[in-house]
Amino acid sequence: MSAPIAKIVGTSSGGSWCQVHSFLGSEKYKEHLTVVVSLQDEGEESCAQVGKKILSNLQEDYSQKVQTLSCFSALKESLESVCNKFCKDHIELAVSVLWGKYVYFGVIGEAKVAIKRNGGIALLLSGQPEQVTVVSGLGQENDIYILGTQKFFQRIPTPRLLDYLNKNEELQDFVDQVVSEISIASTPLVASALFKFVPPVKEEVSEKEESFVKRALVGFAHKLPEEEAVVVKNEAKSRRTAVSIGAVLLLLLGASIVFGVKQKKAQDYKLSYEAQLTQAMSVYTDSLSQKDINPPRARELFLEAKNIADNLITQGIKDMRLDQLKVNLDTGSGDVLGRVDAKSSVFRDLSLVRSGIVATKIALDGESMGILDTSMQRIISVSTSTKDTEVLAGSEKIGIADNIAVSGTDYYVFGTKGVVKASKKGGAEIVVKPDSDLGQIAGLGVYRTNLYLLDKSNGIWKYQLGGEGVKQKWLKDEVDVDLGQGVGMAIDGSLWVLLENGDVLKFTRGNKDVFRIAGLDQRLNKPIAIYTDENLDNLYILDNGNGRIVEISKSGEFKKEYKGEGIGEANSLVVSRDARSIFLLTDSKVLEIKL
Repeated sequence: MSAPIAKIVGTSSGGSWCQVHSFLGSEKYKEHLTVVVSLQDEGEESCAQVGKKILSNLQEDYSQKVQTLSCFSALKESLESVCNKFCKDHIELAVSVLWGKYVYFGVIGEAKVAIKRNGGIALLLSGQPEQVTVVSGLGQENDIYILGTQKFFQRIPTPRLLDYLNKNEELQDFVDQVVSEISIASTPLVASALFKFVPPVKEEVSEKEESFVKRALVGFAHKLPEEEAVVVKNEAKSRRTAVSIGAVLLLLLGASIVFGVKQKKAQDYKLSYEAQLTQAMSVYTDSLSQKDINPPRARELFLEAKNIADNLITQGIKDMRLDQLKVNLDTGSGDVLGRVDAKSSVFRDLSLVRSGIVATKIALDGESMGILDTSMQRIISVSTSTKDTEVLAGSEKIGIADNIAVSGTDYYVFGTKGVVKASKKGGAEIVVKPDSDLGQIAGLGVYRTNLYLLDKSNGIWKYQLGGEGVKQKWLKDEVDVDLGQGVGMAIDGSLWVLLENGDVLKFTRGNKDVFRIAGLDQRLNKPIAIYTDENLDNLYILDNGNGRIVEISKSGEFKKEYKGEGIGEANSLVVSRDARSIFLLTDSKVLEIKL
């Protein structure tokens, strides 16, 4: 059943055009498509001509593809075809496909799709220029779907959209109010379509859908001779006819029993998983609606849907809806779960600079990257902008070192000679003398005019650069904390300490802050490095046990995880906002992953 569609279409001009169009996808499946499209074009053809070609291409392409492909695949491939042909015309397009209980959405460019459900509103899709995105899910009664161009959602942000929808029960009343109050219809490139989800009505069984047995018996009965036509003296022939009739009826009865048994088995089979599959589809749809409102809840729901789907697949359940759900879960994991398929490339092969290198620590300040080679005890400098590489100091100057930090053009290492500073301007000097009172040092950092040491036995020490190298206890006396599991440290004004068990401690001005990581689907397992600085919004943790990099906001909310080749081999990392890159250090290479 088609849902009534409320439309808002702005003005068109010679250089811009927008439209809302609805059509039937195919006679066979009776699915309904609604398209919102806008474009800007400075070519020889008018925008209206190009727009009509877009709608025609989409309708024809989809109608053909849906005959052999799933609705999801047909929609995705049709949109990709349109994008390839017309994206040069700055196209924005949002489309919905209503197919029974299911709703499919796709966008090209910066068009958006929103959903109003259970009193709230959320964006289901928010496209990117010249890209295609498709999602699908199970519709729910009273859902309202809003397809619109970027300009539409700019004029009416989702909170205001929700307010208008709550005030107007009928969608056409909503349209009337919006048009009258905002003069939105006179704005170029503004277009939107709104419709309520109407659950499909189960049709009553017609005469043409009578059972197999009834049709067969009635058809046979019509062929029987009338009673008046029976001749009494032909008794033997009547008996043979009766026997034949009985045999046929018996065969029909047997066939009906077999048919009924098969049908019962099919029904029992479907009932065995129907509740779980319906739950998985519903939970998946809810995860999409929560994606922009409550990301941790969205990830929780998404994983719940995935677990149910995986269990059904393990049980060998065969159902087209399950297949489609699996496709949705696989393609949507990056968007909802924040999983990034990280492609790493070799930024610098250190073995080409010096032989025998075993790099273990990396530090960064601006464009200055410092690498500690613990095999030959060398400080290696690399520029993130030019990749210029040079050896600044060797073992005769730094001794045996195991930690490194960078500040401007100065490189600091901690080791047997204390803290040694090597400069790109030349020379090396001891700035903190060896101190037998120090325990095992798990981290070294420089922030502005101070240097910090993470001492696993004694806490955190602070040294003033340019001073006499005298250590000061940085943590306040009342702070009682065990840093024995400390494996790394990062500084951005606050000081962050990573522990072996995956906990992260935050300290500010010597006091311990409340900080807890939330939203991880896997606990950190043998993490070995942490990085942030005052220019970054998030923390980056090298989670060695899970072969990933985890990005976490400074309030503790999980943001993303990066998985890919090379991450499991890394032993340290830094992140550059200017280069928009994560730099990973392996024994002999610096790898780069673009953010």
